[in-house]
Amino acid sequence: MSTTRPVVSVVVAAYNGEAHVGETIAAILGQTRAPDEVVVVDDGSTDGTPDVLASFGDAIQVFHQHNSGAAGAYAQAYARARGDWVARCDADDVWLPEKLELQLEALAVRPETDVVVTGATVFGRGAERPFSALPPADGLDDPLLFARHVYRANPICSSTALIRASLLKDLPEPTPRLPCEDYELWLHLLRAGARFHWDPEALVRYRQHSSNVTNNRVAMERSALAMHRAFADLPQDRALVRRTCARDLATIGRLLADDGDDAQARAAFAGSLRARPTAFALAWALLLSLPRGLRRRAVGAALALVRGERGRAEAAT
Repeated sequence: MSTTRPVVSVVVAAYNGEAHVGETIAAILGQTRAPDEVVVVDDGSTDGTPDVLASFGDAIQVFHQHNSGAAGAYAQAYARARGDWVARCDADDVWLPEKLELQLEALAVRPETDVVVTGATVFGRGAERPFSALPPADGLDDPLLFARHVYRANPICSSTALIRASLLKDLPEPTPRLPCEDYELWLHLLRAGARFHWDPEALVRYRQHSSNVTNNRVAMERSALAMHRAFADLPQDRALVRRTCARDLATIGRLLADDGDDAQARAAFAGSLRARPTAFALAWALLLSLPRGLRRRAVGAALALVRGERGRAEAAT
C-alpha cells in the first residue's frame, strides 16, 4: 500500500439491514474522496441483506459469517481491511458526501492524530437533533480531559470514526455480543494512548428506528456500567468513577422499576447508594420498600406537590 496517499478502508457490519444498507453503501461510494476499499461483513442476515449487497457488484467486498453480534462482525471486518486507516459505518447510517475528505484534511493538519471523530445528526424518529453534546473541540485537546468526557458516557457516533489501522491490530479481543461494542472500542483505544481529534461538525446522519440495539435501554445501561467498572483506571479520578457508576445503577433501577421488576430495581438503587449516596437513589429505594398501592399514592402526592409549587412560583412572577 502506498505511503504517500492515505489508504482508507471502510468497514460495515450488517445484520438484517435490507431496508437501509443500500442507502448506507451508496453514500460511502459517493464520497468526494472515494475510499480505497469497502469491506462489508454480513453477520448471518436472514432477510434480503445479501441480495442488496450483491447488487453493488465488485464495488464492495462482502464476507458472510454466522451471526456473532456487532463486535464479532467488526472484528472480522478489521481483519479483512488492508488500509492504513479504517472508517467504520453502521449499516443504517448515512455519510454526508464530504465526510472522508474533511477527515483526511484534518489528519493532514494533525498527523499525530490516531482517531478522527465528528458530530452527527440523529434522524428517523421524531425531530432531528445532535447525536451528542461534547464541549467545543478546542476544549478537548488534553487527552486526559477527552478521556474523562468519554468515560462519563459515550459521546461518539461510531459511524463517524476514522481510525489508524495499526492500533486495531493490538487491541484486546472485544467482549462477545456486548451491546455497546463501540464504547468498549473507544475505551480500549484511549487506554492504549490513542490521540483523538474531535470535529463537532455533523458529517454523519445517525438513523433511529425500531430495530436499533440502543432501544434495549436496560441492556445498554448494564453494558455501560460494566465498561465503567472495567475501565475505572482510565479517568484517573476516583470520585468521577463513583459518580458515574452510581448514576448508571440509579438509571438501571429506574428502568427496572418502570418494568415492574421491584427486586432488581431495589438491588440497583442499593448499589447506587453504596457507590455514592444521592437523594434520588434514596427516595427510590424507600419508595420500592412500600407496597405498590401505597407507592402509587406516594408518587401521586409528590407529583401534585411539585406541580403546586411550580404553579405558585409561576403565579408569583
